[in-house]
Amino acid sequence: NHMRKVISKTRVDLSAKQRFQIIDANSPFEWRPRSPECIKRNRSRFKYGVLLIHGLTDSPYLMRDVGKFFLDRCFLVRAILLPGHGTVPGDLLEVSYKAWIEASRYGIDRFIDAQQVERLYLVGFSTGAALSIYLGLKQEPVKALILFSPAVKIKSNLGFMANWHKAVSWAAKNNEWMDIAADEDYVKYESFTFNAADQIYLLTQLLENEAEKGLLDIPMFMALSEDDATVDSEDALEFFKKQGNSHSRLVLYTNRLGEKGDIRIQPRKSAYSDEGILTGISPIDFRGSTVPAAV
Repeated sequence: NHMRKVISKTRVDLSAKQRFQIIDANSPFEWRPRSPECIKRNRSRFKYGVLLIHGLTDSPYLMRDVGKFFLDRCFLVRAILLPGHGTVPGDLLEVSYKAWIEASRYGIDRFIDAQQVERLYLVGFSTGAALSIYLGLKQEPVKALILFSPAVKIKSNLGFMANWHKAVSWAAKNNEWMDIAADEDYVKYESFTFNAADQIYLLTQLLENEAEKGLLDIPMFMALSEDDATVDSEDALEFFKKQGNSHSRLVLYTNRLGEKGDIRIQPRKSAYSDEGILTGISPIDFRGSTVPAAV
């Protein structure tokens, strides 16, 4: 309710016709399984719970399809709203990646402290996936990670600059915008701040430091495309290979289907011309892939 009030007071595009639609789409949500089968299976408390963490400039709305996948399988589903999101792009001018970590950790604590589930899973997309990995490395009480296009490292348009991070950091401190757009999409920012770029960079650096200290001791399911224009897929692939859990699986959308290697990696074609898919992968898509029972 608190975040719904914040969104209601902050949004400038709340017309009478779309007011509640926009607020609902950007707000955190909780879905409880209601089917008789799920109620019977869960008994006194839910056996499974899942926390959904969206990506940079996104909103909880982008995680709804994934949430429905788990809801149909009797999971208690919750999606958080990361600080600086769901309101106006200007709220990304001063936000810190530390606030994203704390919001994600709070989402975990809400499950664990109330003992509402027996097993908790994290599902993250892009920045949300990077946050999930970080929390997994910090030994948060989760059973497995489900990651889509994890932002282990970001490709940058500023990569040609010798000290691009310093340039971005300077621009962030001066509240400069990297891009200003019409922001017609009411569930995702189209304008982008230098500070947002700076914070995701700092998050990936923190993640890299934590990964050097140790490996994940929980399984993960990862979906990754070599055609991803934002996430550095090579770094994400190498991160996966270093994690030793035998139950982990990676669905890799690639043009190198003939390559042999890690048996945990399941290659998929990047292009399906009959479906109008010329390259890459829909960011969140379970079709043709199997989440292992151990996850």
